[in-house]
Amino acid sequence: MKKSSQRSWWILTTEYEPYIIGGLGTAATNLTKHLTRKGVYATVLSKNRYPRYNVTRRGNLRIIRFPKRALRKYKPSAIHRWMNKRGYLNPDCIHIQLTVY
Repeated sequence: MKKSSQRSWWILTTEYEPYIIGGLGTAATNLTKHLTRKGVYATVLSKNRYPRYNVTRRGNLRIIRFPKRALRKYKPSAIHRWMNKRGYLNPDCIHIQLTVY
């Protein structure tokens, strides 16, 4: 989990490496790489190709992939509750690449 003094972002996108279809995924990936290099704690919320949740950790970066079916029914408040229940603190900034969320 992040330190209380460290800035944090949530990046919500339907595309993130290695599952990039076009410019949207490239932009989200590049933004996240830049933020983590600057010491920002970044959590990417994206879709998973598989029917389960998946969490990947790399230094200041967390990638949480939700099953496609979950994204259809999840509202922003449900995602927020899911994150808080698992110990993720509220971010300083939320960046949304698509209106799916």
